[in-house]
This record gives sequence, C-alpha cells and structure tokens, in this order.
Amino acid sequence: MKTPFRLFALTALFAVGVAWSMLSSISAQEKGKEKQGKGGFVAPAPPKWEYKVKTFEAKANEAFEKELNEMGDEGWELGGTVSKVTNGESGPPRLIFKRSKR
Repeated sequence: MKTPFRLFALTALFAVGVAWSMLSSISAQEKGKEKQGKGGFVAPAPPKWEYKVKTFEAKANEAFEKELNEMGDEGWELGGTVSKVTNGESGPPRLIFKRSKR
C-alpha cells in the first residue's frame, strides 16, 4: 500500500513543480511585455547631451584649427553657429558644440 501512495505523492509534487514553473514563466513574459511598446518594440533611451559655447576671436587659421582639433579629440562636435550683427557689422562667431554626456 505504501508504494502507490508514494507514487501518487511523487506525481503530485512533480505536477505542482511543473505548474509553478509555467506560472513563473508566464509572469516573466508579462513583465517583459509591460516594458515593450506595441508590436514588441523596445524604444532606445534618448541620448543625453552636454553643450559648450565658445567665442573665437580673430586667430590665425593654424591656431584656430589646432583648438578645434583639440575639442574634437575631447568628443565635442560642432552643432551650430551664432553671430551677432550690430550696425551692419558682424562680431566674432559663437560656436555651439555638443557631445554625449559622460
């Protein structure tokens, strides 16, 4: 009589383990779907930038290029320029640089 009971108990434990495993798997899949958008697509996080504004006075081209190359080595990229015009004359340009936040 003990053998059938042991067999039943072992089978019941196995069934509970399989059911637990399936429920855990479904729960993990549901959590993954919450993080995803429509169609299972996960949008990447938008990049974060830092900016630097520099005003360059009249310099020789070589000195100007050297300073720009140094900024490029530091990861800065030219994003745009702004120059002030007063009485028909423009002042020194202000260059706006950006790079990924570190």
